[in-house]
Amino acid sequence: LRLCNIPSPKVIHYSEDAIIIENFTSKDVMFEAADVSGRFNPDNFNEADILKLFHLKGFHMILTDAIFGNGDRHAGNFGYLRDANTGKYLSMAPLFDFDHALDAKGTTDNLLLDAIDISKSNKQYQQEAIRISAIIANKTSNEVFRKRASYILNHLKE
Repeated sequence: LRLCNIPSPKVIHYSEDAIIIENFTSKDVMFEAADVSGRFNPDNFNEADILKLFHLKGFHMILTDAIFGNGDRHAGNFGYLRDANTGKYLSMAPLFDFDHALDAKGTTDNLLLDAIDISKSNKQYQQEAIRISAIIANKTSNEVFRKRASYILNHLKE
């Protein structure tokens, strides 16, 4: 994600059993999960809700979940950074929680098809999808990620 300039926590430990990320909060910045924010119904939300709340950063989440085959993006594992002193919303939190990456490994699932449709609906999203997919298709060593990114890229360059 960092290669694509998408905010994500630094990985400080990686093994077969676990990935440990750097804490992205501090005494002055807290994380608030989307499911407790009150900004949408956490039991009934979709991509349109994510895009309305987070715009391009929300699109980045949708796209990377599609490329990584992460089918477990629920409202408890994304959200906001807030000023811990004032409660003011600062930004969308960095992307984390990809423990279900590779749940989807093919090129015909709804994660990919929805990301392509969303990309085609907005010129900025389409440009970002092409940029990010090209980076992942050409720079990653993971064959599934390359295949899924190439699929998106091919459908957007038609």
